[in-house]
Amino acid sequence: MSEFLHYIVYYGKNIIFLVIIIFLISKLFGNKIENYHSHWNTLLKTNYSTKEFYEKLKTELESHGVEGMTITYADLKEGGFRLYVFR
Repeated sequence: MSEFLHYIVYYGKNIIFLVIIIFLISKLFGNKIENYHSHWNTLLKTNYSTKEFYEKLKTELESHGVEGMTITYADLKEGGFRLYVFR
């Protein structure tokens, strides 16, 4: 019976040591990953139309050095929405 207790104590210490090492490593390197959330549900309150918004967006992007951009207008059949595509 003392041999059995010897194995339990010896391997138990190693298992506890291993669990502590894994816990410390996870605490050291686990906080490096940040949690990012999408904010697509944010409403933009503007006092101008959709076409004016995309024109202002185009001029703003061009002022920051984005070149070679074209805008394509498309009328969608459901309700007549316009689709603005930047390329």
